[in-house]
Amino acid sequence: MTPLLLDHLAAFVPLEILELQKQGGPDEWHFEEAKRRMEALRDRPGASESILYRNNNLTASSLAILVECLAVMAFCPGGVRFGPLRFAARREELEGAY
Repeated sequence: MTPLLLDHLAAFVPLEILELQKQGGPDEWHFEEAKRRMEALRDRPGASESILYRNNNLTASSLAILVECLAVMAFCPGGVRFGPLRFAARREELEGAY
């Protein structure tokens, strides 16, 4: 796992979590969509490798899927770990916070 990948996830997963919190947290559709997208990523030739090794056709979309899925999974009890990173989120209404 490269430091650049970890830095990318450390920056963008919390932003995605914040977006989900603004919506009141993920619903069942978000969890089903995350599962479907991760399975599609797994089954797409070269997609998993493109996260670690640059591939002009796959890297950006693969990283976007990974960020979105980690953000959704952060709402599971105990959060989610990815290497040394841990993401945990709570469902809370943020109306009026801005």
